[in-house]
Amino acid sequence: MLFLRCFLLGGCLCVVLEIFWLMTKLSPINLLKLAFCVSAVLTPLGITAALIAFGSCGFFVMVAGAGEAAFSTVTKALNGNIIPVLQLIATFCGVIFSGVAAALIREKIESN
Repeated sequence: MLFLRCFLLGGCLCVVLEIFWLMTKLSPINLLKLAFCVSAVLTPLGITAALIAFGSCGFFVMVAGAGEAAFSTVTKALNGNIIPVLQLIATFCGVIFSGVAAALIREKIESN
């Protein structure tokens, strides 16, 4: 039953964002930024917690899950717990390093 709820929630969020995209013709990156910000705003209202309780990973696969994660991290930092912020920074640096390494490897392969 959990898989069904995950699928339904993730699918519904995709449909809502797709309809919004078709109506507004926002660029994909602007639509993702909007979803991120809306999720960060809905988190203190308890709406994202209810969505997570219902659909679990169906929410987190969406970019909206990043908004909730950013809000939670900042809230923990403001409460004096700096560890989540350091984890976020380390993850971000790891992603950047991986991207640069992949680009350098691809450039090396293509130049041969």
